[in-house]
Amino acid sequence: MENQLIATPDNYAAALKEIDVLMSAKTGTSEGRRLGILADLVQKYEAKHFPMNLRTEVDEGLPIDENITSQPSATPAAVEQPQNENSPIN
Repeated sequence: MENQLIATPDNYAAALKEIDVLMSAKTGTSEGRRLGILADLVQKYEAKHFPMNLRTEVDEGLPIDENITSQPSATPAAVEQPQNENSPIN
């Protein structure tokens, strides 16, 4: 794939395959520079075609649920403890 914008899903797939091959390229080599260029191009394509909404309730000015604790409990209630033959049944 030549240095160009990634405009189609086929271009995107080809860039990802080439990135996979170049992942072990050393910095400062032509392969390393190519990897950096492709990574930038893929990042721009993904930002346009797969946007992520990372806004939170705080960003939106919505009230935050005060019942949510900041620290999880040591044993979440949804997780059942395994029972063996010798343990009492609760």
